[in-house]
Amino acid sequence: MNDLASATINLELRPLHYSPITSGSCDDRGTTCHRWISRPPLRRPRAYASCVAVNNQLWLVGGANKDRTHNALISIASVDKYYPDEAQWMRRTLLNIPRHSAAVVAVESCVYVFGGVSSQGWSAVAKNEMVVLNDISLHGCSSLPLPLTGLAAVCVPPVSPSLRAESIAMLLHAQLTFH
Repeated sequence: MNDLASATINLELRPLHYSPITSGSCDDRGTTCHRWISRPPLRRPRAYASCVAVNNQLWLVGGANKDRTHNALISIASVDKYYPDEAQWMRRTLLNIPRHSAAVVAVESCVYVFGGVSSQGWSAVAKNEMVVLNDISLHGCSSLPLPLTGLAAVCVPPVSPSLRAESIAMLLHAQLTFH
């Protein structure tokens, strides 16, 4: 795909409220420079975490941290939310299964966590979890047919106006929670 087509597609896919985390001004002359700005670090360092944006808010799920005594990566169970006004991450809940390299996807007010690797069993994970963001409750979901890691998840909005996103969320919730 050429650069013009790619830029056009990216512009069309970008939400109207899109605003990169950049500084708005460089000097007193009113010129604008788009550059990365510094923010405080995560609550704790981690690798292989999964992040998803929901209603213009960032949620960081799981990850792994180095255990210095055993010289190994230990999975993290925390689900953290970024608060831009305070410029800090805060833990909102804990997963039932600490994991890293999981797939996460947001559907309406739910974040689904699929697969990944857990240092608890030193293996890939088949059990899935769902965080309902309205009340920060955690629910189990139907398991994957086999443990998986290194996967990705994408939520595609419906094309038809007759099929609302809320309907999809309710169907997914029913299918994953009660099976």
